[in-house]
Amino acid sequence: MKKIIVVVIIGLSVFAFLTSLWAHDVPVTGRWGTPGGVRFYTPAPPEVSVNGSTVSIHFVSPLSGLTISISDGSGIIYQTVVSSNGNNNYTYDLPWTGQPGEYQILMIHGMYGHMGGHFTIE
Repeated sequence: MKKIIVVVIIGLSVFAFLTSLWAHDVPVTGRWGTPGGVRFYTPAPPEVSVNGSTVSIHFVSPLSGLTISISDGSGIIYQTVVSSNGNNNYTYDLPWTGQPGEYQILMIHGMYGHMGGHFTIE
């Protein structure tokens, strides 16, 4: 029984490692926080990753009302407002799947600021 448990744990660890190799993080920059530091709590900025043609937004902290825009050279091609449903470590896969090309993502929150970055779908 112990051997089966060890094999399952090793198998899950290898699967988690390989999954992290397939997706790549999109570096984002911008202004995030509260002006003047008036609030005691500022949620961590959302993170972006791309796995194939799927773009995922990872919320480390709960956050609601985040506007996400994806654009290419011709302008905005996808826009939506998402929330983390009050959960920590929540990942939201955008229902948009892009064609091969270069894109820009912009995340805007009315209270905390904006973050943006560039990514390529091959």
